[in-house]
Amino acid sequence: MPGNIRLIIGPMFSQKTTCLTGYIHRYRSIGRTVLVVNHASDVRYGRNSLCTHDGTSVPCRMRHDLQGLRNEPDYADASSIFIEEGQFFDDLAPFCKDAAGLDGKEVIVAALVATFDRKMFPSVAELIPYADHIEHRTALCCVCRDGTPAPFTKRTAAIEGCLVGGSESYAAVCGLHHGSPHRD
Repeated sequence: MPGNIRLIIGPMFSQKTTCLTGYIHRYRSIGRTVLVVNHASDVRYGRNSLCTHDGTSVPCRMRHDLQGLRNEPDYADASSIFIEEGQFFDDLAPFCKDAAGLDGKEVIVAALVATFDRKMFPSVAELIPYADHIEHRTALCCVCRDGTPAPFTKRTAAIEGCLVGGSESYAAVCGLHHGSPHRD
């Protein structure tokens, strides 16, 4: 049976992880064997745990790369592979293409669509043409606070470089507020 790739993208606080955990629970409820992977740099909620911002957690494998998974017994047994923080995996696209195309796996990836300065993550951009389904989520603007869709992530912390963080460092904003100064 051919596999497929589902990509869940959006800014921070758009419930990408909540959506991913929903799929995990649904698939487990019908007896499917799943393998859940998170990037090793995401230790905000502890190791070996995928957590939503509201505290829901699912056990997972922490990895810096994905291709090595294909040689592990857990991978062979899994019908579905779930990947959190996909934007941080440099080998995201080749892994997903191999898992779906060669191994017949269903691969579901949650990833940020862009950086806080609206630059595409290369690994996500590379995967988009191969995704069978793309769900582009939005959050709600934390400045407007009136239900305005927030398709962008804005960094609120004065730190340079790559920063894995949450509401202490980032905010979901609309286009109007992406360019304006905002700190809580």
